[in-house]
Amino acid sequence: MRDQTRPAAAGTDAARARQAEVVATLDLAALAAEAELHTIVRLTAALLAAPCATVNVLDTEDQCQLATHGFPGGPSPRAESLCEQTRRLTEDVFASADLRADPRFAANPWVDGRYGRVRGYVSAPLRVEGVVIGTLCAFDPEPHTFSPADLQRLADLADVVAALMERDRQARRAQELAGQLERARAFDRALLDALPVGVLAVDDAGRLQQFNQVCRDWHGDVRLGDPVAPSGGTFGSLFAADGLTPLGPEDMPSARALREGLVQDLEIVAAPGTGSARRLSVTGAAIRDTDGVLLGAVLALADVTRQRELEQRLRSEALHDPLTGLPNRGLVVDRVEHGLLATCRSGVPLAVLFCDLDGFKAVNDRHGHPAGDAVLRETARRLQTVLRPGDTVGRLGGDEFVVVCPGVPGEAAAALAERVVEAVGAPIVIAGHPAGPVQVRVGVSVGVTLSGGGEPADTVLSRADEAMYRVKRERHAALR
Repeated sequence: MRDQTRPAAAGTDAARARQAEVVATLDLAALAAEAELHTIVRLTAALLAAPCATVNVLDTEDQCQLATHGFPGGPSPRAESLCEQTRRLTEDVFASADLRADPRFAANPWVDGRYGRVRGYVSAPLRVEGVVIGTLCAFDPEPHTFSPADLQRLADLADVVAALMERDRQARRAQELAGQLERARAFDRALLDALPVGVLAVDDAGRLQQFNQVCRDWHGDVRLGDPVAPSGGTFGSLFAADGLTPLGPEDMPSARALREGLVQDLEIVAAPGTGSARRLSVTGAAIRDTDGVLLGAVLALADVTRQRELEQRLRSEALHDPLTGLPNRGLVVDRVEHGLLATCRSGVPLAVLFCDLDGFKAVNDRHGHPAGDAVLRETARRLQTVLRPGDTVGRLGGDEFVVVCPGVPGEAAAALAERVVEAVGAPIVIAGHPAGPVQVRVGVSVGVTLSGGGEPADTVLSRADEAMYRVKRERHAALR
């Protein structure tokens, strides 16, 4: 992302003269007829989820709108243009969630209703020969907050527009050279291939017309003109966001864009014939001519596989103890709450066992904390071996563990507590100790409580905790 705090320098006479000189080298009428420019404007609106987008160029006295989406557009005095006003503030990306709430812009005719009612607004500079000659902007007649990712996408697309303008200048200078048309087409392909997202375009029948390099890297080359098939075709097999439900022909993102006009942040899973499955976020829009006739659709595909994996890992880490991998207190409370609800329905009590290790401090003091950590991990493993499917064992911290067992009558809970004492109390051999393998033994005090439901989870855990301390006190009293 460019530095958005850099002040503009376009207000000086010399800067305006240089800007006019660069604009004069452009064939604005030819640029306005470029299909690629209109495609980029539509893609801008789709990627930023904005109803309107435009390419503005600042001529000597006027602002020219070369390509628009979502509104008619047209020339307007340069002095009254938002493009000119924002360029005086910064030559980098500018964004406002609500221009009407900004006193600097409230009286602008594009904001106050004389030309339009622009509120949410974002623009990125178009630089040709290092000179800002206009902007690529998106806007909304309602307040609209644009994310940092939106600003980065707009800046990237503005660079593509500037490259397209530069290509047009070069094409005009070299139009007498043979093969110029093929080189221009190759340049167009290079522009799409340089985008950091997959881009594909289909005609009104759903047949592929464009497939950029990112898509080819993901799925291999394809034959243009083929339909985007839901299974075994261009993308291999496609599934809904759950990764299990196959997409039918009517569920394909391209089919939905053609049918609905807009697809926004639709997640699908693509499993190509070779390689790993990818989770894709798809945004796209239908393309229509000036008479409203459907021509096709363009879609942008972002690979969000790693992002979703990171989110899942963070969610898991937030609910699990990092040392043992067991559920932490937050998840244990959730499991107790679910167990209490099941108990209310079935009438069979919920058993909660509060376990506190005996002699654990001595292991830490004598053999060090790494040995203590090994004991905790082994205790967690042993507790899991005595549970039934559907039971939960969690670590609350230190040497305290909780076992949650739905649907357990009292005598079964007592037997389960005995199995816990037997499993945890067996000798533990700690490998990797500096002095060689060490054998230690810890005991466990288990407090058992039963609940028939109708009480908070914290209350049940507190009663189990109290029961555990009674067991500890009785054991100490018996040893005196």
